[in-house]
Amino acid sequence: MTDDMMSEFVAEASDHLTRAEEILLAFSRQPDQEDAEAVNACFRSLHTIKGCSGFLDLPRIQHLSHAGEQILDALRTHELKGSAAVFDALLLTVARLQEHVAVLNGQAATLPETDDDCVQQLESLRRAPAAPATPATPPTLSQVLSSVGGTASTPAADTLDAISAAISELIVTGVGDVAAVTAVIERLAQRMLHGAWNPQSRSVMTRMRHLLDGLSGATALDNFQQILKQCGQLEALQRALLASAPESNSASAAPMQVSVADSSAPMQPGDALGEFISEANELLNQAESTVIGKTSFDAEQVNSVFRAFHTVKGMAAYMDQPAVEHGAHRFEAQIQAVRDGSEKADESFAAQVLKGVDALRELVAGVKREMITGIQSSTAPRAGEQPAASSAASSGSSAMAGETQATTGPSGERLGDLLADVGVSRQAIEQTAATLKPGERIGDKLVAEGAATRQQVEKAASAQQALKATGDVFSRVATAKLEELMNQVGELLIAQAMVQHNPELQPNSNLAQAVGRQGRILRNLQVLSLSLRMVPLRGTFQKMARVVYDTAKKLGKQVDFTLGGEDTEIDRTLAETMGDPLMHMVRNAIDHGIEMPDVRTKNGKPIAGKIRLEAFQAGDDVVIRLIDDGGGMDPQRLRAKAIEKGLIDPNTPMDEQACFQIIFLPGFSTAAKVTDVSGRGVGMDVVRRQVEEANGTVHIASGIGKGTTFTIRLPMTTAILD
Repeated sequence: MTDDMMSEFVAEASDHLTRAEEILLAFSRQPDQEDAEAVNACFRSLHTIKGCSGFLDLPRIQHLSHAGEQILDALRTHELKGSAAVFDALLLTVARLQEHVAVLNGQAATLPETDDDCVQQLESLRRAPAAPATPATPPTLSQVLSSVGGTASTPAADTLDAISAAISELIVTGVGDVAAVTAVIERLAQRMLHGAWNPQSRSVMTRMRHLLDGLSGATALDNFQQILKQCGQLEALQRALLASAPESNSASAAPMQVSVADSSAPMQPGDALGEFISEANELLNQAESTVIGKTSFDAEQVNSVFRAFHTVKGMAAYMDQPAVEHGAHRFEAQIQAVRDGSEKADESFAAQVLKGVDALRELVAGVKREMITGIQSSTAPRAGEQPAASSAASSGSSAMAGETQATTGPSGERLGDLLADVGVSRQAIEQTAATLKPGERIGDKLVAEGAATRQQVEKAASAQQALKATGDVFSRVATAKLEELMNQVGELLIAQAMVQHNPELQPNSNLAQAVGRQGRILRNLQVLSLSLRMVPLRGTFQKMARVVYDTAKKLGKQVDFTLGGEDTEIDRTLAETMGDPLMHMVRNAIDHGIEMPDVRTKNGKPIAGKIRLEAFQAGDDVVIRLIDDGGGMDPQRLRAKAIEKGLIDPNTPMDEQACFQIIFLPGFSTAAKVTDVSGRGVGMDVVRRQVEEANGTVHIASGIGKGTTFTIRLPMTTAILD
């Protein structure tokens, strides 16, 4: 575990806990008016903290956040009613988690010896009597068998047989056989893809899947009892569905498929798929980070990767995504061979995992693309039904107010694009967007003008909300707007300076003091406006880790890659621009710089070459360095090669730095043959061109047999500084 990973966890956990605290404080003031989306947001925050803390081996944080997560899950599925006691207990839990995070961040020194007080309080609330429809205790086998009468003539009643059979198997199996219990739940999940099931059954099945993880630990008995209780909850939901169906006794009733694309189901189609996409990507990221940069793995690391693929497979099966399910199953089987010892947990294992991660990411991305199509093709409301006002539609429309330019990102993320996808005229959308006034919503205006129906707006807004759930929680602002903001701030500063230095302004007067205070505020505003363009280099740098791994693997070399100064901030445009040059530089360092293992051994060097990518601020510039301990460059050999290729005049005098700069000439390469890594003489040319376009410079220092250092110096921001 690195300090950077821990720092990132602390920052992210602090944000999640702050957001959860705000929600819970609002609920504690009005406990009877909890908002479903807010409860879900709070649940996701604790769920994320639980997952990250488990990955970082922080058991107390993981256990405490899991306890809070269970209460929030019961709230969002209406098994537990919101009350002052519930929200007070959750606030206590959040406060304790904040103490844990403060200790990790060095802001606090001590913690209570245990978190039992918080956990026990939450457990007592969770074990309290549930809603009347939920059995208070796990049903016995005789109760289950006797409860199923002769009503199995309807599709919904058939599901009762499936549930009772599952409960019977579970009771006979007992808590000891984890594999058998898992198989029972998986079969029940498969049955849920067919027949008439209460839409709330999905969330119950999700809880049962989560409970499977604890069947082999200290909470095995408790989790097993909870699984039985959830089966009882499924039965209660199905009986409620039977009771509410007017023709439930009809033997000819047609099966009601409740799929993720069925708009008649209370759960919006994007909600479940959005959650699946988000969690699948999170699991794949965890699997990738577990293996990347490593050549050997212990049993826990192998099991961690296996669980990630296994969970993706289970979720895909539940969401009826056979391509993802089969893909995850194929790679899961390969990992199983490593788990049981028939294959080694070495570099080939890492390669298998990364191959699986890449393949599943592509499949999950396909699910995301198809999600929009599924929403668009969902059936219209039945005759006589009035669609409920959608808060998602309102918020989605509001988010689009005033936006007229086309997005350069993935198709379908803006409401305007989604409206066009569901059949609204793009010309009408553009005309309406161009005439929007402050406070107006494009969706409402299109409906008022007759250019779109309310159903179309709601479908598009629902798709937008689902896509937002799978992305970063950031507002994207056009760069032109940021430039205009900074220009206006600059004008304000000039106007303020004119007033401050006006000879008519009397020193030490009240007006002079007010003008001075205004100047300080404007200075802060200038700093803030400049910072809006700044982003840390962390994201750009961390992408290079995968480049290093793939390139070294392809070339048969071993590389120890390290990062430094990832939190150094740079203009967002420059950060995006530097991605491609850095990739070429890293690949070049591995291909031409780092020697083959046998050569390094012969020269008395460690087998693994060292490459370090670092950044730091120097005045108004940002310096990026790429350092390797490879064979270095011979300036005279570079000059001779360039003369041989006819790229330079042999009579031109050149110093050492000029010789090093030859590598940036178009068409120059020292490779003996062209490969898919190098040899075409285009990579380093791209580096210099893009750096110079960003008003930067590249300097090279190298010693034969000692390695090479590339130093890129860039302006911190493209905006004008004082």
